Amino acid sequence: MERWGQGSAKRRFIFLIREGERGAIGRSSAELFEALANVSLSSLERAWLAHVQEHAYALPDKAQPLLEEYGTRSDFAYSHIPALIYIDGPHHETDQQRQIDHQISDRLEEAGYTVIRFPKEQEAWPALFAQYAFVFGTGKHQEATV
Repeated sequence: MERWGQGSAKRRFIFLIREGERGAIGRSSAELFEALANVSLSSLERAWLAHVQEHAYALPDKAQPLLEEYGTRSDFAYSHIPALIYIDGPHHETDQQRQIDHQISDRLEEAGYTVIRFPKEQEAWPALFAQYAFVFGTGKHQEATV
């Protein structure tokens, strides 16, 4: 399958970049972090952003981008992949919501997006950052204290 599916996901992402929808264009790292944090809707999203910054991973380009044709708004987006990040809080733990999330992820992946879902359990996050280093970079790893 073509990386970008039928091209609609690519066109949508290019549109978002051109429109500058809550994006990174022309901002310093500090300005981008502040803008992303201000748009973040939950404390868990802000904790994820703080983790990204603390470990020197690449910050996302956008927060809360709406993808109307897929009926979803991701928590964050990276335009260079393209990748969509969801920070799944407690309301994602019901069977019904898991099924909805799975269907949304399937549609987005079919369209060529990389979909990454972070659970509320923050101890699971380092493994996801490592698994998706092509999105986040390698970051800096904290030295173990003895």
